[in-house]
Amino acid sequence: MLKPEEMIIGRRNFMKATAAIPAVAAYAYSASQAKPLEVAIIGTGNEGRVLLGAASPASIQVRAMCDLRPDHRILGEHVIKQKWEFSSERVYKDVDKMLADGGFEAVLIATPLHTHAPLTLKCLEAGKHVLCEKTMAYTVDECDRMIAAAEKSGLILAIGHQRHANPLYQTAKGWMKQGTDGIFGEVHHIRSLWHRNNDWRNMPMWDSEVLAEKWAESDNAKKKANLLFDLPKIQEGISPKEFEAMPSSEKIALWFKLMQMKDPDFDYAAHGYETPDQMANWRLYSKFSHGLMSELGSHQIDVCNWMWESAPETVAAGGGLFHWKDERDVFDHAFAIFRYPGDKVMTFSSITTNDFDGYYDQIMGTKGTVYITGETQAMLFKTGVEKTTEVDVEKGKKGEANLTSHGSMGGKAKGSGLDEVDPYAPYGEELTMFAEAVRKNDPSLVGCDGHAAKKAAIAVFATNEAIRSNSIQPCEAAKFLAMKNA
Repeated sequence: MLKPEEMIIGRRNFMKATAAIPAVAAYAYSASQAKPLEVAIIGTGNEGRVLLGAASPASIQVRAMCDLRPDHRILGEHVIKQKWEFSSERVYKDVDKMLADGGFEAVLIATPLHTHAPLTLKCLEAGKHVLCEKTMAYTVDECDRMIAAAEKSGLILAIGHQRHANPLYQTAKGWMKQGTDGIFGEVHHIRSLWHRNNDWRNMPMWDSEVLAEKWAESDNAKKKANLLFDLPKIQEGISPKEFEAMPSSEKIALWFKLMQMKDPDFDYAAHGYETPDQMANWRLYSKFSHGLMSELGSHQIDVCNWMWESAPETVAAGGGLFHWKDERDVFDHAFAIFRYPGDKVMTFSSITTNDFDGYYDQIMGTKGTVYITGETQAMLFKTGVEKTTEVDVEKGKKGEANLTSHGSMGGKAKGSGLDEVDPYAPYGEELTMFAEAVRKNDPSLVGCDGHAAKKAAIAVFATNEAIRSNSIQPCEAAKFLAMKNA
């Protein structure tokens, strides 16, 4: 554990090192498209609205949106209208109708994992470039079909591993390229984790001012902008106290009843969901998601693949459904050890019963360690130097960074710009990279392409198999071609 003063020194060390090597100290990408890319978005739930909120109108113009859920359509339209001129006539329930109407060049897909491949293939067939959220697809076969369809059509396919657009990770990648003479030295180990202490559920937004403005009926619900005051209109006789005592899935069922009252055409069962909770919390069900490894672990596996420019050969893993005894059937704890070529190892854990460590990535080399926490802050420590000692970074004869140390508490490094990164900014940069890739017709300009994303997906599938079988599994595509369940 790091003490506060150690964290301060570590952040200063990182900023000084980036200032000494400006080529990798800031975003490695700048937009140069002739005009903004006109896009539609499918899926305006939590992740979709993050993309919309982060998108820059200078590079992205939203022309249409589609979502199955009435609440997500209202919330998505609200976010869009805050940034772009947008007609409510371009809000859709049906993807086919949106594609037929056209008026855009590309599609952003932020939907449940099991829909990634079907929607991506549909959009590519319609002649649209695609940025699809991670994990790339539910099976390896689907990943292959997505890649083949994009290459055959000459369209751009990007996958939303947004750390490729984060300047902290870009800087670390630049240092990795320096090899054994650089800041890290030899890197044989990367340690990553993503820990939380909650049930990992998405719950209805009863207190949303935007939804209350559209749907509230009672005076209290309108006045207090809280749809809970309309509960008696949703289910006769229910009291707030009774509502609070309900299991999460029953609260969600009430919300879905409200949505069906507001939109009688809304039918979650028509889309393969057996219960409201399956639609609201699809990542907890193996029919729709691969759980912690696909929704969280894929990000950090992708980072290791990117840093080491290779994919894991094998994975040993343990875990299971240890704590949350509810309707879910995916693991709530996952622990994995990945063996990479060249005697390199990544360890990863994701748990839902303790958030003490939060989430971070540690790149640990023979000469130094970089510790990136929450995608927002980074610290640098030199091997053999006390963590309370500040590390100076000077340019060598060939421009490499050399580390020296002294005991002063010197000031903040100037010009680094990496004191703290907005966690949502990389999503916007990722979209700008996608826009320029389309404008230049150059797939290499996207943050993460289909081939790289497929490697992360394969490692996800192999990890879940290793957990189920309590064994070491090869990270080979062929083994998982027929895989249909998490």
